[in-house]
Amino acid sequence: RHRQVLGAIKTLSDRLVRLDAHVRDLAALNPTDHAAIQLLADEGPQSMGAIAERLGVSSAAATAVVDRLERSGHAVRTPMQEDRRRVLVSQTESSRALLAGVLGRIVYRIDERLTAFDDDEIANLKLMLELYVDVIDETLASEDHPSTR
Repeated sequence: RHRQVLGAIKTLSDRLVRLDAHVRDLAALNPTDHAAIQLLADEGPQSMGAIAERLGVSSAAATAVVDRLERSGHAVRTPMQEDRRRVLVSQTESSRALLAGVLGRIVYRIDERLTAFDDDEIANLKLMLELYVDVIDETLASEDHPSTR
């Protein structure tokens, strides 16, 4: 029984890696730029220092990332009110719409298929997914790598 579940988890993990690559290709982003956009999408506008820290790169490298994201229309810099020399970097609406479009279609299809499950099955599926996320979070936290913070 467990082997079948572990096999399904491996298949899911493989598909998520492929989906991540597909989204990066669709948005014309390299892995570092995609990680920066994901940070902005998940946590909102960030300072350049916060981007550098979260990506585990130097200030100069973070600047290069944001330069590329701006040129490609994925991000904008806005001067901070309290210190106009500093900027906040935000994801653009067009970038948000592009990336949400792919994930939105997937969520819609999953939602349609979940209607075939009863409440107990949904509860068990939710528990399994939470376990999966918890194990990933624990693994990433134990690795102590800047990109996992």
